[in-house]
Amino acid sequence: MDGGRTEGRRLITRGNVDGLACAAIFLREYPDSPISFVTSPTAGAAALSSVQEKYVFLADLALVPEMRQAIARWGHDRSLVFIDHHPLPPRAHLPMITAMVEESSSAAGLLHGMLGSAPQMDRMVAMADLIEGGNSTILSKETAVHGRERMEEECRLLDFAWRLDLDDDRFRMRTARELSKGRWPSEIGEIRGRHQAAQETWRRALERVRKSMTVRGDVGILDFSEKRRTLFGFGTRAAVEVAKEKGCHYAVLLQNQRDTASLSVRSWKPDGIHLGAMVENFTMVHGIGGGGHSSSAGARIPCGAAGRFLDELARAVT
Repeated sequence: MDGGRTEGRRLITRGNVDGLACAAIFLREYPDSPISFVTSPTAGAAALSSVQEKYVFLADLALVPEMRQAIARWGHDRSLVFIDHHPLPPRAHLPMITAMVEESSSAAGLLHGMLGSAPQMDRMVAMADLIEGGNSTILSKETAVHGRERMEEECRLLDFAWRLDLDDDRFRMRTARELSKGRWPSEIGEIRGRHQAAQETWRRALERVRKSMTVRGDVGILDFSEKRRTLFGFGTRAAVEVAKEKGCHYAVLLQNQRDTASLSVRSWKPDGIHLGAMVENFTMVHGIGGGGHSSSAGARIPCGAAGRFLDELARAVT
């Protein structure tokens, strides 16, 4: 130990399906290591600034300005591994750290490959890829063995379970430990119970979205930028479900965050526009920051720019 710094390893990741898969893979290799689950890349940057471990892995946390600043302050006597599947910002520079960034994979898939973890973790990679829209060899293999329906149901179980209580990191840690043993979500009683308990909040979220969503061409729009409304943890998942019901191929969720608006955009249209590029180009001119994948993106923008963004998206997908 050096000046209060431990020699151990820590993972900082999201608390969603991809993050839980990362946690399971990490614990498979380093079973006694701590994990910090965070809600956003900005929260991940704050966590990075306070950790004491010498070896830290960052997974599924985009390189937002706050993250770049936290990395720039990283000590040269410590080891930092950055793993992400969001495109890097233009002219991004990651000095003195190990980085693996690949848009076509989930973060779990990248971590799995970097650590060379056991084949029992392939199913976690496959679930993360399925949720994140990846197209990996592992996903193809696991789908061929277990069937698409089984894979989607396992994803749904895990996805609903973590959404039941967004702040329950103790559940996330217990779940990651169980999943690190090579178990399916359906084989874990607590996940099954939480999935069942979440059915009512899922129903209420869908009802709220159905009452509020409007349609512009091929885009389902859920605009909560003028009022604070909860979707009980289901957010864009509920928005996507209702947009599909309305025959759309794109969904947008707009919400207020103090003096700015946050937007989440999803697409399930084959060969549709690249949402990450579209959002990034928009925020370079009108926003604060944003980007993402071809079928999934998010951003923070001034409240007054929300209408302009919806206009540009509607034109782009026409």
